[in-house]
Amino acid sequence: MTTATELLDNWRSRGIHARRDGDDLVVRGDMTDEEIALARTLKPALLDLLSPAHPVTEAATHGAIPIPTAEILRAAWRGAVLELGEIGGHPSLVFKPGHRLSPGRAGYMKFASRAVVPDLVLAATALRTYVNALPMPPEAPLATTSNSPMLENKRIANRCADCSEP
Repeated sequence: MTTATELLDNWRSRGIHARRDGDDLVVRGDMTDEEIALARTLKPALLDLLSPAHPVTEAATHGAIPIPTAEILRAAWRGAVLELGEIGGHPSLVFKPGHRLSPGRAGYMKFASRAVVPDLVLAATALRTYVNALPMPPEAPLATTSNSPMLENKRIANRCADCSEP
């Protein structure tokens, strides 16, 4: 006997689309009389598989990696905006024509909590460009004088290593 999952897989491979509409099963495509009778018999299982609360999707039934939900993507881009804003010092920054990030941490938090994903992507891209253009902090000069504490500590360490004393 065919299971509901096998029937859905067969339909998908043949371009037949099924969806749940409340307690109704809506199927579009050419089905045989046998498939119609089987769908009536398997209707409760088919409705369960097609319900939004059920995690079985075409990708899941074929072992593919599931696509992240919109909320997961939004959280990721929100985090990127907040982190890049922190690195850049929360500047006032135009991220698309007519739209500017308000300066300061509070402005960034407000934007990130209300923005839609496309605006978060644009803001993160603008911030990345901004952060990449910031000058690198100067490196500390190497100590070259003989009275440098760093060189003195190195000499002591070398002396102890030579004489095997702690």
